[in-house]
Amino acid sequence: MNPYALPILCIALCIHCLTGCYSYQPIFEKNIIPATARHSAQESHAHMVFAWRGLRDEENLDVLSSRLDQAWSHDPGYYEPVWGWGIFRLLQAGHTKPSSTVIRHLNDSIRYFYMARNMKSFPEEERANLDMDIANSYNAMGACYIQMGNQTYADTALDCASSILNEINPKTKIESARYFELLAYNKFYKGNIEDAKAAATRALDEGAMLSEYFLSKLSIEGHAK
Repeated sequence: MNPYALPILCIALCIHCLTGCYSYQPIFEKNIIPATARHSAQESHAHMVFAWRGLRDEENLDVLSSRLDQAWSHDPGYYEPVWGWGIFRLLQAGHTKPSSTVIRHLNDSIRYFYMARNMKSFPEEERANLDMDIANSYNAMGACYIQMGNQTYADTALDCASSILNEINPKTKIESARYFELLAYNKFYKGNIEDAKAAATRALDEGAMLSEYFLSKLSIEGHAK
């Protein structure tokens, strides 16, 4: 379980540039079964505690990639390291100017999220959280394509996010806050400003902290982060 609420990746609203972050490749993509694999869930969980914390705080990518690989190496059947790598790719995308590289990172993140969801160890009670990560990636992809001037691809990505969100039934206040935040961005990127404003207002009511820039675009005051 991911115990940390990660911020919504919003490429169209906040772009950072971080060089040298393209070469990270998870060990499970290298067709290597590590000699250290002992199917030790306890050790894998221990590495993931630090990995989730590092992903939340956007720590050094070298350290993060090592922690995720160590977690997977101790238990290749454990879903959390694969999920973590999906978020790692989201972070890479958020630190890169809109380009084909960003799209590659986002496609990787979506692929890893689905890989994690399809693993036997994946608990169904985490389905909504993981699906929201997938929707987040598609929203980010739509935003990136908009900035790249490809509206057709943007519409496809945003429709994928919308389809996933339509299937989610948030059960907790935290889930609801994130759900309506994702929905607000989705509607905003699609140009449905009134729907975006309604979703953002609901997200605020549920405790979400939306960016001041985003709220200003929707002419909503208060609760900005």
